[in-house]
Amino acid sequence: MGVIYAEDVVQQLADPVHVMNEAYRVLAPGGFLLIRVPSTDGRGAFQNPLNVSFWNEHSFWYYTRQTHARHVPAFNGRFQVARLRTFFPDEFAKDNVIPYVEAHLFALKPGYEPMGPVLI
Repeated sequence: MGVIYAEDVVQQLADPVHVMNEAYRVLAPGGFLLIRVPSTDGRGAFQNPLNVSFWNEHSFWYYTRQTHARHVPAFNGRFQVARLRTFFPDEFAKDNVIPYVEAHLFALKPGYEPMGPVLI
């Protein structure tokens, strides 16, 4: 698989490490994982009673940096950040202080030539 796009879903899955492992498993070398979730830097992550995992930009360090990934021994993947940002996707989100975090990650697998420095 070349691309996985997960918007407003990952925060509602109980086992984020399993989600990241499965995304890594099914992606082709250099495959692209695009995640958009409400950030803990505002109200959105906590206001929805269906959210069971909570994310901000630093959450992705545990999947993209060896210094942090070593603290999550169940994580088997390797991702490289292409883009990581916090933003308001629309006026409603801005007016209600509901920032989102967006992560664009490449699957680092044999056969993929990384772009730039690799931290994991």
